[in-house]
Order: sequence, then C-alpha cells, then structure tokens
Amino acid sequence: MESRSWIYVFVVAIIGWSIAVWFGSETKELVLNLDGSNFHETVAKHDFIVVHFYVPWCRHCQKFAPEYEKVASLLSSHDPPITLAKVNVDDEKNTGLASEFKISGYPTIKIFRNGGNHIQDYEGPRDARRIVAYLKVLSGSASAEIEDSTEDYDFDMYINVV
Repeated sequence: MESRSWIYVFVVAIIGWSIAVWFGSETKELVLNLDGSNFHETVAKHDFIVVHFYVPWCRHCQKFAPEYEKVASLLSSHDPPITLAKVNVDDEKNTGLASEFKISGYPTIKIFRNGGNHIQDYEGPRDARRIVAYLKVLSGSASAEIEDSTEDYDFDMYINVV
C-alpha cells in the first residue's frame, strides 16, 4: 500500500513538472535574436529598435548581457513600445552585418529608428537604469520618469539626442 502512495506522489510530481515546462516555454522572449536572415526585415517593421551587437567570448559582453536583459524587462510594457534585439557577430551568417554597420568593438549598441532609416550609436553608461532613462527620452515619450535624485544623474547624455 505504501508503494502506491509513492507512485502517486511521483506521477503527480511528473505531471506538475510537465505543466511548468509547457507554460514556461510560452513566455514571450524579451530580447529578439536577430541574424543575417531576419535583421533587415525585423528592423524595417519597428519604429524604434535597439540592437546589441556582441560576441560570446567577450568578457565585457558577458558582463553586459544581464543588464541588457534587465533593460528589456523594464521596458517590456513601455508605451510607445521599445523593442530590444541582439546579434551574435561571431556567427558566420552575421559577419556581413558587422561590416555593414561598422562594428569594431564589443559590445556595441545601435538604435534604429523609422524602420532603420535613422541609425544612432548608444555611447552612454552600461547600467540598466540609465539605459532605460535614455531610451525613454529618445523614444519620444511625453516624459521620462526619474526615480532617483538628480544628484548623480548624467544629464549630458541627453545632449544632441535627436
């Protein structure tokens, strides 16, 4: 009788795990993975898209990756929408993109507006909070909410944003 209860517990655990995996795979990816086959089409569909060009072996890229994911999470419900994407430049099918956009250092962040007709380099701080603030201003939001005191805020990064 006792072995049946263990079997029951085991079956319930497997079912629970299966459900968790099923629903977990349904979550929306916050950062799009782009490559040479879908880059131009994807950029053309967006009024405002931020692209992180990286190589997986770069320590700066590895350090920046969680911050970029945090930016995507913080902006996931922003209005107007700000789409974030990434391109692994180390992949053979993406080397043409690296040449086309003159990517020579990593990580490189480029902002594409108006379907890719206007391209701008992001050269500001690499922490999520400041990137989010900058992108909110640049995306044309009516206002950019600053949650901290302005004491340590770098307002110079907003000069010549248009």
